[in-house]
Amino acid sequence: YFDVELAQGRLPHAGGEAVVESTIPASVGEAMAVNVYQSSVSPPTRLDVVVVGIMNNLLKGFIGPMSLNLVVVPLDWLQQQLGLGDFYNMVFITLSDKSLIQPLARELKSRFPQAEVYTQQSALSTVNRVFNMLNVFFLVIEVMAFLAGGLTAFTVMSITVRERLGEVALLKATGISGRDVAAAFMLEVAAVGLAGGLVGGVAGYYGAIGVKYLLMRAGYFFDVPIPFIPSLFAASIGVSLAVAAAGALAPIYKALSVRPLEVLR
Repeated sequence: YFDVELAQGRLPHAGGEAVVESTIPASVGEAMAVNVYQSSVSPPTRLDVVVVGIMNNLLKGFIGPMSLNLVVVPLDWLQQQLGLGDFYNMVFITLSDKSLIQPLARELKSRFPQAEVYTQQSALSTVNRVFNMLNVFFLVIEVMAFLAGGLTAFTVMSITVRERLGEVALLKATGISGRDVAAAFMLEVAAVGLAGGLVGGVAGYYGAIGVKYLLMRAGYFFDVPIPFIPSLFAASIGVSLAVAAAGALAPIYKALSVRPLEVLR
């Protein structure tokens, strides 16, 4: 579907040679093993290849840090290693003049009506639409999670303030400033938000690892790396603190507006 843009080396010319994407930690001349999955329930076929070229990341700047980790090998050699026989399920055509892409696609479709003709632009547009839909879906989930977290913080702090009105009134009657009272409540909120962020981050990371191993034990070859990213973990704690603080602002303001004499009476 995509043209190969070499960053180093050359294209493969013989069996056992491969061009790998730049996201794969391999160098030109290095031997490596590639697992080829033909289905989600059958074991992979191990192929030993020698890296002869490195190509640029096809998705760089398209969908952020995501990559495909592509490996390109000669088709006839791959079919021979997998025992599939000789066939071509697609033909990739590169044009030097981009203005001829759409006319050529229409002409191919008219001459071969049973064939599926795709252009790189249409493929990228389809992928882009899919990821936009996924982004909207995950954004809705995130907003619902933030609202639930803020509502929980609001409810808990409202109950806490209501139960401690006498304590707040006594503190203010003895000369404690409203700023100090608010700081005391905010420390409690920060402790709860910090604990929630830590527990949520750890549970999310190890939960993803658990799902991965459950899928593998169920027979699905889902052996993908799940790295721990400290910056994202710190961001999750920061978001947890911000959501907890936002939900607690109204109850804390209510505590500051308490008149000591009315409560103590």
